[in-house]
Formats: sequence, C-alpha cells, structure tokens
Amino acid sequence: MEENVRAGKVRVLALFSDRRIRQFPDIPTTLELKYSTLRGPSASVWHFIAARGVPEDRLKTLREIFEKAEKDETFVRYAPNLG
Repeated sequence: MEENVRAGKVRVLALFSDRRIRQFPDIPTTLELKYSTLRGPSASVWHFIAARGVPEDRLKTLREIFEKAEKDETFVRYAPNLG
C-alpha cells in the first residue's frame, strides 16, 4: 500500500487513528479533522475506501451510507468486535 501512495496511485485522505503514523506524517487523523468516528480503541489496521473519478452523486450516496451506519445502534454495538 505504501508504495502505491508514494507512486501517486492512491491518495490517503485521513487515518482512522488517534495519532498520525510514521509512514505518512502529513496525513491527518479523523480525530484531528473532527469527524465523529466509532468510540473505543483506535484501529490497528488500515481501513480505507479508495476510488478515482467517482461521480459526485455516487460519493453523496456513499457518504450517506457511512453516516447512517455510524449512527446505527446495532452497528455501533458490534463494530468493535468485528476485527
């Protein structure tokens, strides 16, 4: 993954973590960006969505889905145990 980022094939927008990582010190965390993410321990693995040239209407749909999942009581309860 790191080589794809360095080659410009993938752009990292934010990290789901409470702190920046050594490999990408200039990439902000969702916490820094004030995004409401799931509470609890930081993710120890990379979680990401990568796409290039996605039409705005589809991005809007994805954003709505993620916002809905973030507020879903069942998801919030079970997400920490999903690995």
